[in-house]
Amino acid sequence: MAGRATGLIASGASGPAAVRSESGPYRAAAPQCEGYSFNFRSGRPPQRHPSDRFGRIQGTVMVHTLERLQFIPADPARVWEYFSTPRNLDALTPPEMKFRILGEPGPMHAGQLIAYRIRVLPACWVGWLTEIRHVTPGISFVDEQRIGPYRFWYHVHRFEPRDGGVLMTDHVTYALPFGPLGDLVHWLWVRRQLRRIFDYRHTAVDRIFGSGSTSRA
Repeated sequence: MAGRATGLIASGASGPAAVRSESGPYRAAAPQCEGYSFNFRSGRPPQRHPSDRFGRIQGTVMVHTLERLQFIPADPARVWEYFSTPRNLDALTPPEMKFRILGEPGPMHAGQLIAYRIRVLPACWVGWLTEIRHVTPGISFVDEQRIGPYRFWYHVHRFEPRDGGVLMTDHVTYALPFGPLGDLVHWLWVRRQLRRIFDYRHTAVDRIFGSGSTSRA
């Protein structure tokens, strides 16, 4: 892939990134924006998990969370198969972001690396390398940024069988680079960008599986 947000830059991606194979070497170039090159570091987990809505300062890093819940009126096995197939992420991302997976990632598994690219501005493409950290078949999986625009990005996907379908929960913990400047960008643009991405995802899921009910946390 309504909710609690304090937001980000863009979901998924990679600009001029090259991938040989899932088990081979990955090389993700820095984002390129009209001739300027930026280097980003992948984040490491904060010492404490943030629980407040608008972020918490961890040392000098402002950590944010976003959570969305959506009921999907479909068979749990079908829902899991769809969301655990990396190729389907394209259909859940706003088309103007030009999301594209690089290479052939294959079935999801713990330790899997997935490279992709996304457009965050008209002349700005960003490269993203994600690692699937944990997989509990039929129940949950976790993706974590290894290379990309965030200082830290940790996304937990949960699927809870309910009468008539599945309650899907997305819980994202993230932080931006560049200290106070990153915090300013977050409030001016990134959090709205994230809301837009997850709103689109909700609509796409309704279109694919049929309308359900959504609750915000």
